[in-house]
Amino acid sequence: MTDEIRIDLERLTEVPDLSTLDRRAIRRYVNQPLEVDIGTRLVPDHRNHLTLVLSLSLSYVEPVGRDTTLLIQGVAATFTVGDFARHVVVNGDNVCVDRSLMLLMLSITVGAVRGMIALKVADTPLAQLPIPILDLNTLADRLDAAQCYPRDAV
Repeated sequence: MTDEIRIDLERLTEVPDLSTLDRRAIRRYVNQPLEVDIGTRLVPDHRNHLTLVLSLSLSYVEPVGRDTTLLIQGVAATFTVGDFARHVVVNGDNVCVDRSLMLLMLSITVGAVRGMIALKVADTPLAQLPIPILDLNTLADRLDAAQCYPRDAV
């Protein structure tokens, strides 16, 4: 017997307050290794809705030693989860999500962020660079989906 999760992507939006593109820094960029940082937050909206807010930043260390952020892309993905109570537990300020659901949500949301970044950098020198691959298991481990964590954890 397979344990299927019924999930639908209801809404996918850019989060303007979490998104920026530094064109001046991108023009100065000279093929240095990129550093990736990711922040996440889970927000239960309704009885069967769960929003994953994810922000991804790309930065590098300039030859003078200064850490420079090239871009930050934020996205909010709202999912409708079938059998919500079986997969998600909201207890006060804590949200508990089982790992299989978290991996599925991360996969969809990270794919959306990668697409948004590709569109934003299409006319810049970064367009020639691959967007770094993200290990979803590592992200899920950071979120520690097997345990409860605060709603505002980033």
